[in-house]
Amino acid sequence: MSVSELEGRGPAETLAGYMSAAAIFLAAAALAFRPLVLALAALVLSLTATAIGGRWGRLHAIAVGAATVGFILGMSIAVVTSRPLF
Repeated sequence: MSVSELEGRGPAETLAGYMSAAAIFLAAAALAFRPLVLALAALVLSLTATAIGGRWGRLHAIAVGAATVGFILGMSIAVVTSRPLF
């Protein structure tokens, strides 16, 4: 990488990467605790990070997929085991 490539990347792209990582963590937590709240928060975080964009395109896509899977599996597990959804 050259210096000019590093200067073109702003703090918003870094924030979007952290948001995607947090969304993946929340999606994993939604499998064990309160799936409705955590999975929807993960989905909002991941879609916001995707809208910001930047160099983390693959991470954003993984975060959106993880949030979706966390929602579906978390809700299914909560219904089968009779745990609260929110």
